[in-house]
Amino acid sequence: MSGTAKSIWVVDDDVSIGWVLEKALGKQGYAVTVFRSVKPLLQALKTERPDVVISDVQMPGVDGLKLLELLTENLPMIPVII
Repeated sequence: MSGTAKSIWVVDDDVSIGWVLEKALGKQGYAVTVFRSVKPLLQALKTERPDVVISDVQMPGVDGLKLLELLTENLPMIPVII
């Protein structure tokens, strides 16, 4: 990749899945930030914007489908992978 690394935000309550995605995508040159739940991701969106969000479907509290709905309504320019 040339220039600034594309940013990927991963939200998954499973620590091992977040770790694997962070390492694998990081090796490909992406800047990866891992969140354990949706709430801190939504907080971070107040000041930053990722190039893409990858989310687990089933999580305690706000799940991946609700996150997809929120982002589609409020920030439709951010692609979301569930």
